[in-house]
Amino acid sequence: SLVGTSCAPGSDCPQGLECLAYYGFAGPSGPTFHSCEIRCGSDHAPCPDGLTCTEIADGPGQVCR
Repeated sequence: SLVGTSCAPGSDCPQGLECLAYYGFAGPSGPTFHSCEIRCGSDHAPCPDGLTCTEIADGPGQVCR
């Protein structure tokens, strides 16, 4: 699966994935990371089969993994 692979801001991730920007453990003073993700949680659709909604605290937040 291409979920969680890095992407350039504004670049095209595979269909159904979106390039999310987030800070790592260093917070806003550190680098900004970008990865192809499927958002999940109360405002989003359920994760596709085989993936689970996971909270990545030092990453993109609630995403399907």
